[in-house]
Amino acid sequence: MFSMHRWATAIAAGALILTVAGTASAATVYSNIPSTLPGNFPSWGFEAYQTSEFGGLVELASGSRTNPVVTVTMSSWGCQTGSWNGTCVTTPGTVFSLPITLNIYAVGALNSVGDLLASDTQTFKIPFRPSTDSANCAASGTLHTDASGNPSDGKQWFDGTYCDHGLAHNISWDLGGRSLTLPNKVIVAVMYNTSDEGYQPIGSGAFCHATGCGYDSLNVALVPNAPFVGTDPLPNDAYLSSISGGWYCDGGLGGLGLGIFRLDTGCDNWTGDRPAIQVDTYPLQTGPAGPAGADGATGPAGPAGTPGADGATGAAGAAGATGATGPAGTAGATGATGPAGAASPAVKVQTPLQTKILKATISATKRTAAFWFSGSGGKGTLSFQCKLDNMKYSSCHSPYTYKNLKPGKHVIRVRAKDARGKVDQTPAIRRFKI
Repeated sequence: MFSMHRWATAIAAGALILTVAGTASAATVYSNIPSTLPGNFPSWGFEAYQTSEFGGLVELASGSRTNPVVTVTMSSWGCQTGSWNGTCVTTPGTVFSLPITLNIYAVGALNSVGDLLASDTQTFKIPFRPSTDSANCAASGTLHTDASGNPSDGKQWFDGTYCDHGLAHNISWDLGGRSLTLPNKVIVAVMYNTSDEGYQPIGSGAFCHATGCGYDSLNVALVPNAPFVGTDPLPNDAYLSSISGGWYCDGGLGGLGLGIFRLDTGCDNWTGDRPAIQVDTYPLQTGPAGPAGADGATGPAGPAGTPGADGATGAAGAAGATGATGPAGTAGATGATGPAGAASPAVKVQTPLQTKILKATISATKRTAAFWFSGSGGKGTLSFQCKLDNMKYSSCHSPYTYKNLKPGKHVIRVRAKDARGKVDQTPAIRRFKI
């Protein structure tokens, strides 16, 4: 187990509360998040661990599979001024904003990452952690410890029971109103960018970079407990996209497995540390039936038949022929049917664009690098754009070879582009060295 996971845990107030439009009753079909949040959890840092995407496999309990609301617990170590490992000063209620994406994937063969079922990006207001409490959490102090029993270090905040470096906080994505029905098992993942990490790093140009940006100290919370609802089929594994082989059980497959969101299994990296996830679902709702249409008007009567001729005098004349019956009147038009009752909206979800780098051949002696890649989703025929280091994106095709590369570290980004001109917002990334 990575030692940096275990920096802080705690217990404090903070109930998990969800408010979703509609009156149908919700069903929690998976949750390993306590109903009352502790002050903090162990956590996985994107900036610290060179991560772009992180998540876990969940198996849902019985209940609806539609209109899901997904909640993930984050751990915020950022300070309004100062830093978590120094003197932290935060005005209560101060937040920073960050777009964070939720991805839900199908489960492929051998628990691999399957098709992307849904993706949603929301900009969340993330609270900074509270200020340093040197009285209750003094350096080398034993008055109050962290939740693991370690002495305080003079840099933590006090949650009323324990000393913490980070602050646990829930964020939720409402996927209601989509034509989405979850299978029993799904992979739930989050992705976001930091100054140096993520699929599209923010860079050093942000105004906060000189003093410290909150998102560089934002982590995904890890819980030690089994789920309260649902099942965790892989309690000792996680799903990860990192550019550092040291965070993978397989060491990054010699560089070929870096920067790809995939299952990390085969060691004890994740034993007792599960991504904190909750899934609530809501049944589909049908609108009331429309009113009955009005009856059509009665058609006009047909004309009277022509009378028969009089019989001759003397013998009884033959009876005159019966006049022909007039044609039937035209039937009235059928009344218009009343409008159908409104039903829950069904939105056709276009499969998001995805790009994968399938293979790379790097030759330091020839100073060349060749890449094979593919794409899916979007609309129509896909094309591709490649970007090397700080150059601009330009058209490319698979395989694509860079020649006469300078010695040193390089990074390539590849993104798919569909017939409408839309591009993959999470390009595939591969770092390499000549």
